[in-house]
Parts: sequence; C-alpha cells; structure tokens
Amino acid sequence: MDPRIDLAGRNVLRGNGARVGPVAGKRMGKRVPVEAYVLEPLKAPWYIDLLNVNLNVTDLSVAEERIRRFLDAFGEDGTRITRNLDFDSEN
Repeated sequence: MDPRIDLAGRNVLRGNGARVGPVAGKRMGKRVPVEAYVLEPLKAPWYIDLLNVNLNVTDLSVAEERIRRFLDAFGEDGTRITRNLDFDSEN
C-alpha cells in the first residue's frame, strides 16, 4: 500500500505528516518565501520571484539560502535572479 495520500492535489505521507515535494509548493514550505516577502525590510518586487528561485527545492536550508541570494542581489543593484538556479554549479 502506498503511504502517500492525495489531499487537494498535494502528496503527503500518511501517519507522520512528513511532507514531500518542492518547498514552495507545500504548506510548511510556503512560509519561507512568505516570511521573506513580508518581513524583510528590502521588498522583493514580485512574490513570484521568491517562489521561482525555489522551484523543485525540497531542502529548507537551500530555499532560505536562495531567497537570501535573491534579496542580496536585488539590494545591491536591483538585479532580479530569474534563471533556473538548479543549473548553477553552486546552486
């Protein structure tokens, strides 16, 4: 029996409540870009930018680091990271 169940299109593990899938696409993970967008003194121009840099990311620390890189680059000179960071050697 598959331990995953589908809840409104979200795959989650049954029992322990552990999440699977991209950070930005799950309930717990949405908090990372939302907190950065709302609480950071430097405002990202678009919320979707914070989601896009985290497509397919399942590691919370990687998601936080990518958002920090985005905000640092934007704060320095207005650069918006729009490339797929999965193709960067440093991620």
